[in-house]
Amino acid sequence: MRVGGCPAGSSRALRLDPHALPVRYAASDAAADGQTRDIELHRERVVVRRSVGGMRMAFNMPLTAFNGVALRLMPGDCAVAGGRAHDDPGLVLPLHITDEADEAFAEWHDWAETFGLPLLV
Repeated sequence: MRVGGCPAGSSRALRLDPHALPVRYAASDAAADGQTRDIELHRERVVVRRSVGGMRMAFNMPLTAFNGVALRLMPGDCAVAGGRAHDDPGLVLPLHITDEADEAFAEWHDWAETFGLPLLV
């Protein structure tokens, strides 16, 4: 299943369903060729594919590589629920983007429960 991503500056919201995995979607990546990366999200692992300077690469990581599911505030009062791995901002995976606080809070909890990861702020 493929779902459209939410590039930076886009008014399109990203709404993935944690109960409909696996899912594949595109996300913004300023360092990658074409400023996008492809993400495959499974219950046990994540695969991130990107190309930098023409060199294609894929990161296949278990969900245990992630510290938890983070709730972040973005410019423009946009709330984001996303996973963060190894404190590397390049491995932040957007999971849900909305400007509704209640919706962001609910999705944050849902994703953490689905993955068995702690809640992070």
